[in-house]
Amino acid sequence: MSFREIKRQARRVVQDIMRHPIVFFQNPNDATTGVDCYARIHRDNLKTGGVKGLAVASILALEETPKIIFYKSDMLDLDLNVIKGAVISVLENEVYVVDGFLPSDDEMIIVEAIRLPRERAQLYRAPDHV
Repeated sequence: MSFREIKRQARRVVQDIMRHPIVFFQNPNDATTGVDCYARIHRDNLKTGGVKGLAVASILALEETPKIIFYKSDMLDLDLNVIKGAVISVLENEVYVVDGFLPSDDEMIIVEAIRLPRERAQLYRAPDHV
């Protein structure tokens, strides 16, 4: 077995263990057509905002910069296309919209997402099996 195949198997194990149930809305204008599936959610925080005092370490604000990882084969099995503007519901009132794509490979689709405000997030259902 090649190193590439070993790495591929290990990545699939990670995906299966770390995946989170989501509802994927390919058409962001139709909150009734969501499809239950899975993805990995990476919630990173960037330090942004003003500086308090003279110390650079005193950053006042954190900005969430989530990345969502889909397995291509999972999306193909469900006949779903990950497109800019698609909506991903993770939990009640935790809903993201696909904003851009990061470099991917033949197995995964990695997107950058923006969290929707609570008023818009309430329009989309949360996964049933969290």
